[in-house]
Amino acid sequence: MADIPWVAQTVEAFVSKLFALSYSSASLTVMSANPHDHLVHRQTHRVVRGSLLAVGRPDGRLYTLAAAEGTALLSIKQAASIQNLGATCETMGITHNPWPLPRAIESVLPTDRPAFLSEYILAAFVKERSGAEQREPKDERTAASSMPALQSPGSIDELYEQCEATLTPPLEVQQLLANCHAGTNIGGDGCEGTPIGASLCSSADGKKYTTAWLLQSQRLLETLYETRYASLQRLVAFFVAFHALGRAVQNFWPRASFGLLGYDMSRSQSMMRVATTASPVSGAMVLERILTLNGRHGVPTVASD
Repeated sequence: MADIPWVAQTVEAFVSKLFALSYSSASLTVMSANPHDHLVHRQTHRVVRGSLLAVGRPDGRLYTLAAAEGTALLSIKQAASIQNLGATCETMGITHNPWPLPRAIESVLPTDRPAFLSEYILAAFVKERSGAEQREPKDERTAASSMPALQSPGSIDELYEQCEATLTPPLEVQQLLANCHAGTNIGGDGCEGTPIGASLCSSADGKKYTTAWLLQSQRLLETLYETRYASLQRLVAFFVAFHALGRAVQNFWPRASFGLLGYDMSRSQSMMRVATTASPVSGAMVLERILTLNGRHGVPTVASD
């Protein structure tokens, strides 16, 4: 299991609980790692035939997440390059970026979010550099999010570096900001429908923004989108996928054994739902500590018999 720590560790605990009571021939061992940090060093040497590498990768079409997706893809390729008798591990991916991961089964999560400003900049930059007329959808948001999707994550990272070096934003982006400042409708519902940021939408001082400044101004918003929304979507998608896998294994045993074998995947060896481990600190010590701290801070205490 490879994703950012909180997603990977949560899915690891969830899947290990689903198969806690499964019989040895259909049980599994779950391990998690961060593809942006220690996946290569901690887990790639454990890859064997029959391994499943489940990966959640961020949406690299956004400026803030382009490098993170490139790092994740590099870690995945290193893990998937280990072969045993010509076979490698199976790779399953969950992502928002429709660019396909080679030799992997991926599920692209649907989204109806408006395009970020970085996607507008990237789409306009690609269009200007290509110099070719491309058929685009009439909706500007769809055009902005579809053109970068045709680029590989590695090329998008390089294109963003070139965008930063260009001082003047593309003409389409300048017109977009001008319309946003003027309150002109963009895509039908005005400036409020584009996640450009309140500071840009409300500013009407005619300030000339550089491309690098525009990209940097979106970092907080794109980071919040990934950490609060996109990662949660990947977590729920992993839950649904692995729950279906666990239920299929659970239903297999009664059919194969004519009802003699079976288990409930919602249970585990720890039948108690309440933590029963005794506290290593007695209640008297806790009370004594509280009374001591209150005395230091001048809080009156009540003497007990």
